[in-house]
This record gives sequence, structure tokens and C-alpha cells, in this order.
Amino acid sequence: MVNGQIVLVLGEFQRQEGAVDRLSEELKDFLADNGLDVEELNDEEFDEDLRITRVLGPYASGEESAADAQRALLGFAIAGEVRWMTGWKLDVVMLLRGHDWYIVRTRQNGAVEVEACEDVLPAHGYYVEACNKLARELEYGSSVIRDSTDSWTRKIATAFVQREAGRALAAQARHSLKVTFEGIARIKKLRPGSPHSQVNISELARNLYTDRPNLSKLQPSTHPKE
Repeated sequence: MVNGQIVLVLGEFQRQEGAVDRLSEELKDFLADNGLDVEELNDEEFDEDLRITRVLGPYASGEESAADAQRALLGFAIAGEVRWMTGWKLDVVMLLRGHDWYIVRTRQNGAVEVEACEDVLPAHGYYVEACNKLARELEYGSSVIRDSTDSWTRKIATAFVQREAGRALAAQARHSLKVTFEGIARIKKLRPGSPHSQVNISELARNLYTDRPNLSKLQPSTHPKE
């Protein structure tokens, strides 16, 4: 709402000047330990500014603004803002990054469903849920694969969509674990003794039904052994 009127504000993220150099210096040990280049990090790790590009409206109702927002998200997708995407013909699931994270589902009848999430890892989880729902529709719902009654086609399509969903979640989970352990290591270095840096890896491994080496290998080599 702006001055009592419903409007839709569109914008885009742009990296701040010097963001790459700052992050390279800040994470130099982490990058070296894991054999990564700074450009391989997720975009949200860099310092960014939000630039407003368009303001649409005013609208007579929230439903009208929501419809325009959905169309705008599809426009961003076409422009290359898609992080992950899978589907069958016009039945597609996309994970987009804007001000928040957005899970978009398009359907053959032209309908568009959008779900927003502020945090990156939960957003990937919702993306997987949407992909699993699509996969079930591909295998059992005749309305999705209308031009094929071949059971092998349905099974392949179902498995492929679930495979792509798994790739997305696994990639983000690995990144989130690395960033979290790097954060703990930095806190230990900057504020020794801080309760926020006290993580018992052995106990954590037992609670996660894994072993200590499996977790320890996710830590940067500068992380003190416990």
C-alpha cells in the first residue's frame, strides 16, 4: 500500500561495487579449503542493492495486483532469474530469486501458482514439494500427459522430475552446510569462547545418525578439531 493505494513495486538486485573482492577476502580460507572460486558462490552471498525498476497500479483489488505479480514473475523467469526449473511441456515448476524466493507452478490451462519464502534452504524444500506433486500428476494424472498413454513415458518423466528436484535440494544443502561451518569457524577466530561457536561435532553426529568424520569433512581445515 502506498498512500492508501494498492501498487506493485518491481525491482532487481545488483551487486555492490567491490562485492566480489570483499567476499573473496572474507572467505579466502573457505574458498581455498574447498577448491572453490568466488563466482561459484550463490548470488545471495554477495552484498547487493535492490533497485526499483517499475511501479504498477494503482489496483482496485489485491487480486488484480497478485495477478500482475504472477505475470511479472514469469517475465523474470524468461529473463534468466530462474535458479532451478523442471517439468513437462506447459506444466512446469520453477524456483526464482527476487526480493524473496519464489516457487512458481505453471499449468497447461494457463493458471500460475506462486509461493514465496524468505529463506534459501526452506525455499528449495518447497520447490521439491512442488516437484513431487507434479511428479505424482505425471504418473497418475491423465490431465498432465494427455498425448501419451505409454506407461514407460510417464515413469521416465516422473523419475526425471524427482531427480531434478533432488539435485536442487542436495546442491543447496551442501552449500548451506559449508557456509554454516565457515560461519562457526569465523566466530571462533574473532570471538574465542563465544557460546555461538561451541558446537560438539561428536554429539551432533550421533544425533544425526552419522559419524564424526562425515561431518568433519564439511568443515574448513581452519576449524579447530574438538
